[in-house]
Amino acid sequence: NAIRSFAMHCITAAAQGGENTYFDPDLLYVMLRDKDPRYIEALSHPKAMVIPANVEQGRVLRARRVTPVFTQRQGSLLLRYTERNRYIQWRNDKMLLEARNLIREILNENNHYRMAHCLRPGEGIICNNVLHKRAGFTDNPDNPRLLYRARFHDSIGSGNPAQ
Repeated sequence: NAIRSFAMHCITAAAQGGENTYFDPDLLYVMLRDKDPRYIEALSHPKAMVIPANVEQGRVLRARRVTPVFTQRQGSLLLRYTERNRYIQWRNDKMLLEARNLIREILNENNHYRMAHCLRPGEGIICNNVLHKRAGFTDNPDNPRLLYRARFHDSIGSGNPAQ
């Protein structure tokens, strides 16, 4: 089950750093497609990336997943992407590598398409599964950073509105 939305709520902020950056995956798709449609083909390949099984003490908590980065479901774009190379095995493909490098470049450049904010205590975010990353942070040992996160399989607004 893909994560389609998430919520984060800050209880205690880090002593320094910890800024979150957010980027709209639909906009990323358009930027990549406009640069070279082959990037979208490579990222949409059904075996673009492998998420290894999560096994703890011999028990499988999550099975191995072979998945594309971009898919279409129920008329909307779904993105599954991470920079955490330790958890992902990428398909050996030149266009896929170029696309990943371009994604990294887009996400790291200062532009008016991305939003950056460091959550303070009492603040939070509720959103569809946008691209997001967190900058490094330094904790106060006496009062460490504490964020609550919830991930959902439904997009915001995908259900019936309350009557």
